[in-house]
Formats: sequence, structure tokens, C-alpha cells
Amino acid sequence: MQRIILRIAALWMVASTFSAINHRLSAQVSGTKTIPGDYTTIGAAIADIQSSGLSGNVILELQQSYYWHNEFYPLTIPESFPTGHNATVTIRPAAGATGVYVGTGFLGGGPMPTGDVPIFNIYGSYFILDGRPGGTGTSRELYIWSQAPEGSAIQFTNNASFNTVTYCNLLGINDPLYSGSLGNKKGIVTFSPEGPFPVGVLGGINNNTIENCLFDGAIIWKPYNAIYAYGNNDAPNVGNKILNNEIRNFTYAGINISPDGQGAGWTISGNSFYSNSPDYTYPEYAINIFHTGNVSGANIIEGNYIGGNAPQAAGKWLGGPFFGIVCGTYDGGDSVSVRNNVIKNMEKINPDPYPSSCYNCDRFAAISITNSYGSNKVYCTGNFIGGGNTDYGISVSAPATGGDADFYGILYNNCSSGGITQNTIQKISMTSAESSTFIGIKAYVINNVTIAENIIQQGNIISTGDVTVSPLFISDDHHEVITCEPSPAQPAVFDHNLINSITASSTAGDADFTGIEINGRLASNTGNVIGSATQVNSINVSGQTVSVNGVLVTGTPGDVSVSDDIIANITANGTVSTSLNGVHFNGTGVVKVSGNQINHLTAPASKGIFIEPGNGSSTATVEKNTITGVNINAGNGIEVLVPATATLNLNAKENTVTNWQNGFFITADAGGSLTQTVQGNYVTGNQTGYNNQTGGTQDATCNWWGSASGPSGAGPGTGDPVGSNVIFSPWATLATFVSVDAGADQTIYIGYGPTSKALAPSYTVCGTPTYLWSTGATTPSITVSPVVTTTYSVTVKDANGHIATDNVIVTVKDIRCGNNKVKICHKDTRTNKRQTLCIGTTDVALHLAHGDALGDCSTTAAREIDAEINTTESFTIYPNPATARLQLQWKADENAIASIKVLDILGRILIQQNFAETKGINSRLLLVDKLKNGNYIFIINAGNKIKTARFRVQH
Repeated sequence: MQRIILRIAALWMVASTFSAINHRLSAQVSGTKTIPGDYTTIGAAIADIQSSGLSGNVILELQQSYYWHNEFYPLTIPESFPTGHNATVTIRPAAGATGVYVGTGFLGGGPMPTGDVPIFNIYGSYFILDGRPGGTGTSRELYIWSQAPEGSAIQFTNNASFNTVTYCNLLGINDPLYSGSLGNKKGIVTFSPEGPFPVGVLGGINNNTIENCLFDGAIIWKPYNAIYAYGNNDAPNVGNKILNNEIRNFTYAGINISPDGQGAGWTISGNSFYSNSPDYTYPEYAINIFHTGNVSGANIIEGNYIGGNAPQAAGKWLGGPFFGIVCGTYDGGDSVSVRNNVIKNMEKINPDPYPSSCYNCDRFAAISITNSYGSNKVYCTGNFIGGGNTDYGISVSAPATGGDADFYGILYNNCSSGGITQNTIQKISMTSAESSTFIGIKAYVINNVTIAENIIQQGNIISTGDVTVSPLFISDDHHEVITCEPSPAQPAVFDHNLINSITASSTAGDADFTGIEINGRLASNTGNVIGSATQVNSINVSGQTVSVNGVLVTGTPGDVSVSDDIIANITANGTVSTSLNGVHFNGTGVVKVSGNQINHLTAPASKGIFIEPGNGSSTATVEKNTITGVNINAGNGIEVLVPATATLNLNAKENTVTNWQNGFFITADAGGSLTQTVQGNYVTGNQTGYNNQTGGTQDATCNWWGSASGPSGAGPGTGDPVGSNVIFSPWATLATFVSVDAGADQTIYIGYGPTSKALAPSYTVCGTPTYLWSTGATTPSITVSPVVTTTYSVTVKDANGHIATDNVIVTVKDIRCGNNKVKICHKDTRTNKRQTLCIGTTDVALHLAHGDALGDCSTTAAREIDAEINTTESFTIYPNPATARLQLQWKADENAIASIKVLDILGRILIQQNFAETKGINSRLLLVDKLKNGNYIFIINAGNKIKTARFRVQH
């Protein structure tokens, strides 16, 4: 009996369980519900959904009659909320509803907001707040607000994931000064994985989206942080998105992601940060994102607008943040990209006096990126800082009673590789009473970083005190800012950056300008423009003591190169002293300065290239630069100064140095050691070509001084003067340094005469040359035995790399006709007929003596002989048109001197030669390979008879 009762009880319990399950399934929530209506409050709807579950997507529509005071806050979306990918919960205004508020505040009879209670506290997932009435359009009609000093409109916590807030007005205060908590960790929206976490359940706040919302203060108060996030190593913030929002009138940060926990993968894109407040405010950051820990996910900050008093940086922001974008990563993570952001239209007036709590109060920094102990790449690309022609730009000023003004465009501190590319910094103005400092791009790196195609221009930096302008700076001294793990350093690259249209002026202090500064062993430099190739006074620096460098290399460089830059149209004017250098080497190590164009450096004392090594041993190669002075009464083209504690090995070659007071100016302090090779340079048009002030003898042989006769001064010629203690002989006798003439073309006749030809060109070269024939031979002359017509080329190179090449053709003709006989073209002078004969080799000389030619009468040579004999003027030139050579043949009545000229169609003499002619038939080869394609006039004066002919050159 007892067993039966137990079985009945068990069956009743099972039946009851199935009944409860069926009841719950039938009560699950789905579809569109109204508040008030289906539910009295949002809290009641959340409780019912938590209790009943979901059978599909749910939309909770707030009616116009909805009253926020009826809620109990916070409105919590629990971690166990029964939502999912196909079962979401959306809260939105009903169609037609306007101005729907959810929150707490002083207005409307609400309770006094206290503490850090958020309005929505979201632990769960797939929860949506949509501010659009009926879920369509772009109108923001849902207001979520908190006036609590430490409160948030929305807080994501623990494992909140895949939630969305869209088209909402998000309002709040979270003012630490008002609440008395300077360590305030709140925002209008807060990401706060505080815990406690369920046992075995970790994860973090991930893949949430806030988009198209407006962030602002509540009533008369401004928010301290619009968005604040701090991490937890058990629940990191990963993969969240902040997109296309308007974030305005904050007092500390628009977005503040703190470094106190792991996190990664943030996307901050398309947002507008601005202020339409009438007073001057000094927030610290627009975007401040820091992460620590090895969490996967690339941080992307792109397409944001910072500045102005309206969306997309329109108008002008009075005040502005100290930092536009700050992005830092420590101890790992994936790549960081800060790209295509616009920071413009701000007027920052530094406070006077500076409050003690105002850190970096005098500074404006548009972008700052830091990466330490990580292998992730960091990119800063396509950002626009300042303003266009119709914008206000960015102005930073300190009041007249005192203070400094500092501007930093991009600060980049990176242990790993990456790039700073295609950024524009322009229309920046600065004024101050004490000092103004302008930094365009400043990078501390330890690995391969490319700084390329950036534009820094339209800067106006003024101060009563000192002025410092540094558009581009790179250093391997990373310990100054961050600590990196030791790793092999790869070259950083400056490539095709543009720096121009900058004025730096101090009315009562000093002014310092350095276009590109390379401090350390990492950087190479190519194709940059500092100043302008065409714009006069593109960079203008003035003050009391003025120091200007186009490119400055300092520190301890290892194979740093400065190549193919344009450094031009720079003006410096100091009332006390002035120093203006195109390229200045002031480090200790190895540097190469090559292929640069340096000109229009206007200052009382300017130097095109200044080599001034630091303590220790250095090597400087200066080659293939074109360095042009303003006039011959000022400046030095290449100046070398070796201090007492320095050793320098200088190699200067193939430079063009013109229009300076001194082409080369060489000095060395007592104790300084200089070894040099100065050869193959084009030094002409200077007041002095080479001025040696070292006290010792310096070698400067094989340079072109502007005259084949050599240098003047201590030299024997009429070229640029050289001073004493200069070894100048031998010197280059050609402006091209080397030349070669391979000689006349030659012919080998198979069957008659020698089968080899000696090719012995003539050369002009300074020093010991090298030779290279097309056969591979390296001797000055060669003997060849071709079996077919062959063109041979010879190239001569001097010790400094100057090259000249010429060709000679050896034509091969087979004139054999069998039985030890050869063909000749015989001409009967009585009948003027010609005839091909096959004759014995012993008879050939006799036939040639009376005008016959070797070969068949149908060959080119035979026709040329026939033309010469048949001319009525006893004169011919061929071929016509010519390519490289013109063959002349004429008949002279007696021994005499003949002269020839070649004129262009304007009558200018291009070639003129005199030579002896003998009675009878004369021939001569004339080189026309240097003539351009076109028509020319040939004139010969032979035996007091002048004959002319027209010919054409066609290469």
C-alpha cells in the first residue's frame, strides 16, 4: 500500500512539472508591447520577460504618456536575461511620440539623484535602446538622463555583450568636483566589469554598439566624461563600437578608456566632438584610449571630427581639449590604427595664471600614440589637423601677461613597426608672451616605422619670447618616453614629406627652426621638400639669435642617409646672429648626404651642407648634391668643422657647388683629425673654390674648377680660386670629367688584306681610369677579328664614377671570287662605265691606285666611290641622312690646308675643323653623333674653292 501511495505521489509531481512547463511556454513574451498599456513601467516589462522568457523578438514602445518618475532605478538587464540572437528586446518611443525621457533629475518632481546609480544597468545581451519613434528615420526622441554626480545614463557591466544603443539623447553630469570624488570612474555611458562574476563564467563587455547618439550635459551641468570604460582582467572590454555619435560639452573626456584592465578591439568611428557652450572650457581629451595585456583585437580610431561648435567640426570651438586623440597600448595586443580623423577649428587660450591642477595646460596635442612592450603595428594615417583655406584652423595662445604656447600635431612613441603616412597639418597659428613651440610630428621609435607623404604647412608661430619650430623629428632614444624590450633596430624612413609656408618670429627672443631632425641610428631620408622649389621665402625665421636647419642629423647615427631632398627658399634673419644650414650633421657615426638640391638659402651666413661631427669617430659621405648659393659674397656651399675631440673621414664627390663665397670651406680645431677625399666635384662660379683653414695640406685633385686651365688663386688657371695648402693638380680639364673617341670605323675584306683590326681610342680623364669593352676586355685598346660586321663599344670611368662611352664599327666584307681571286669594282674613266672584275690578289694594288674599289660594284662602298668620282663638284658627303658619322670625299688640285664647318639652320657654327689636304682624292670621317635630329649645312673651303651641301641627322 505504501508503494502505491509513493508511486501516485511521484506521478503527481511529474504531472505538476509538465503543467508548469506548459504554462511557461504558453506565457513567453514576443511581439510589440506598449508602456504604459501592456506594462505600466519598463521595470515591470523587464521583470515579466525575465520570469516568462522569450519566444521571439520583443519591442517595448514608450507612449507619449510614459512618465519616467514611476520607475525604480536602476533598470537592470540581468546577466541571465533570456535574450539571444533571434530573441532581442528593444525599447523605443512609439510612432509619433516626442521628447520621451527615462531617468532621474531635479525636474518634474523627481527625487534628488544621489550616488552612482545608473539609469540602465546592463549585464545581459541583445538588448536594444532605439531613440527613433517607431524605429524608423533619424530623429532622436528618447532621452536617457542622470543628474546624479556619480551616475550614468547607461552602464554596461560584467558580461554585457551584443547590445545596441542607437539614436538616443544621452545626458548626464558625473562631475567629480561636484561629487567630491576626483577619482570618478563614470561617464554618461560607463563600461564597468566590476563583478562579482558567476562561478566559471568570465568573458567581459564585448561587441556592444553605441551609434548615432547625442551626448550632452543635463540641464546646466556638463558631463565630466561622456563615455568612460575601465577594464578587469577577468572580463576585459573587447570589440565594442562607438559610431557616428555627437559628443559635446564634456569637461574632461569625450571618450575615456582607462588603462586599469585588459582590453582591445575598440572601433571609434565617425563621431563628432565639439562644444557649443558659450564659455571657455578646458577638457583634457576628446578620445583617450589605453589598454594593457595580451588581448587580441585591433583598436581602430577613424573618421572622427574633433573641433568646432557643431557636428563635423563646423564653426569654432572656444577652448578645446589639451589632447585630441590619445591611444596607448602596453604589454601586447593587436595593431592600432588612427586614420582619417579631422581635428580643426579650435581656439585655445591658455589660462592666466595656470591653476596648479592644470597638467599640460599650455599644450595642445592633436594625436598621441604610445605602444610599449608589444609586437603590434601602429599606424597613423590620413589625418587632417588644423584647417583648410575657409576654416578657422587651430590657434593656441598664451596671454600677454605671461605663459607658454605649445602645439604638437602627432606624438608617436612605438616599440614596434608601423607608419605615420599621408597626414596633413596646416593652418596653425600661435602667439605667446614667453615662448611658442610648434612640433609637427615627433616620433620615438625602435623598429621599422615609415613616415611618408605627410604635409606640414601654413604655420604662423609668433612669440615675444623664444620660438621653436620642429615640423618632423624622429629619435631612437625611446627611453625618454617609453620602455621597449631590446630588439634589433630596423631603419625608420622619412619619405616624400612636404614642409613649407611657415613663419616663425620672435620679437624679443631667439628663434629655432629644424625642418627634419634625425636623432639616432634609425632613420633614412629621401625625397622630402623643406621649403619650396619655387615659392620665395617659403620658410621665414626671424628673431634675435636665429638658428635654422633644413635637415639636422644628431645623436649616434648608423648609416643614416639624407637623399634626394629639396631644401630651398628659406630665409633667416637674426638681429644678433644668424645660422642657416641646408643639411647639418652634428652627430657621431655614419651619415650619407646625396642627391639633394639645396638653393635660395637667404641669410648673412648660410651653409648648404655643414659637416660638424660630435665627439668620437664619424664618417660622412657627401655626393651628387647640387648646392647653389644666393650670391658669391655670402655663405659656404660645403663647410666642414672638425672639433678637437672628433675624428672625421670625409668623402665629397660629384657635387655641383656654385655661387658661394666659398665652394668648400674646411676647418679643424687643434686636436681634431680629418682625412678626406674631395674629387670629381663641379666647383665653379664661386668667389673661392676651396678655402682650407685646417693648417694642414688637403687633397682636392681631379675637380672641375670652371676652366680647362685649372683653378686660379694658388693655381695656374682661370677657374675658381683655391687657397694655400690645397693639392689641386691634376685637375679635370673637361666639365664632363671624362671623354672617349673610339676612332674611325674600319673594314675587313675577307680575301684581301689583314683579318684583324687594332682599336685604339683616345681618352681624356683625370687620374687613373678603368676601361670596359663590349668584349669584356679591360685594356685601353684591343685587337679584334670579327667574321661579321660588329659594333664595339668602350666605356671609360674615372675614380669618382664619371663615365663616357663611344662606339666603333668594324665592317666585314667577303670579296672572294675563287682561285685566290677577289672582286673589284673597276671604273673606266673614258666611258664613265663601271664593271665588276675578278682579279688575282697580286693585281689589286695596281687597280686601287687608279681609283678602283674593293668589292662588287653593287655594294654600298662601290656606289660611294662611284658617286665621288662622278660628282661634278669633285666633292661628296655620305650617307645622307647620317646617324653618327659623315664621310667626306673631295678632290684637291694641290697640297694645301682645308677647313670645314657645320652650321644649323640659324647659321650658328656647331663644328669647325682645319686639316691638311693632298693633291688628288681626299677623304675624312666627321663625327655628328652629338648633333640633334634635324637639317644642317656643310661648308668646305679647299684650294680656295668653297663648296656647300645640305644633310640631315637622323639617330
